[in-house]
Parts: sequence; C-alpha cells; structure tokens
Amino acid sequence: MTDQSTQPEAAGGQPSIHCLAQYVKDLSFENPNAINAVHDEGGAPDVSINVQINTAKVQDNVYEVTLSIDGKAVRADKHLFLLEMHYAGLFSIENIPPEHLEPVLFIHCSTLLFPFARQIVADVTRNGGYPPLLLNPVDFNQLYMSQVAAKQPEAK
Repeated sequence: MTDQSTQPEAAGGQPSIHCLAQYVKDLSFENPNAINAVHDEGGAPDVSINVQINTAKVQDNVYEVTLSIDGKAVRADKHLFLLEMHYAGLFSIENIPPEHLEPVLFIHCSTLLFPFARQIVADVTRNGGYPPLLLNPVDFNQLYMSQVAAKQPEAK
C-alpha cells in the first residue's frame, strides 16, 4: 500500500512535458568564399559559436523554446561561412510549479532540442562544402545559471 501523502494531488496530477513540434524558424548560411575555401591551405579556420535561448508562452500550458545558434568560421581575415539558425520546439507543460517553470524551459526543453539543431548545423556546413561542424555539447544548466546571474544586477 502506498502512502497517500507522497502522491500528487488528484486535481494537480503528475508533472508532464510533451514536445508537440520541432521546427526551423529561421536559417541562414552565407558562404562568401566557397570557391577560395576549397583551394585555400591556410590551416584550420577559427570557428566561433554562440548559443542563446528564448522562451515564449504561446497559450495556456504551451510554450515555445527557441535555440539561437550563431556561428562563423574565419581563416586569415576571410569569412569562410556565417551561420544563423533559430530552432524551436513547442512544449506542453502541465503540473509544474511556477517557480520551476523557467528552469524546465531553459534547461530541460533546450536539452531535448539540441541534438536536432546540432544535426542541422552539421548538415548545412557539410552541404556548404566544409567538413560537418559538430557542435560541442552545451551545458544548459550552466547557461541558464549565467543568464540568471546576468539578470541580477539589472534587478538592483
């Protein structure tokens, strides 16, 4: 027999997160030096990647989480490629306490989206004539904590 005090209230139900859809909202890949890049032997390019997360409430219990990935590769002051992508997911979230909603969106939902966004980045760069750019795993917990810390001075 289970202890009823440890069970969620019947009215509240079990916490649940469901991914309703995933999609590319915006994708731009600029390849200004494709012809030269194939023949250029200037060594490995400098690649920089920036990942940001945005969330929006779409309707009751439905939220959009968007991963914004910006990247560029530069070799000898020449841009090899520029990449901008906004990859999003719609999530139905129920029975999560309000104080836990933001971490769930920024950490858990972003973690679910990332492998798909990573694959798109790899495919786009490969289709642009470069070796696939395999993004390193992102610590979304640390990214969220950094965003929270950045907001603290704003509140003061």
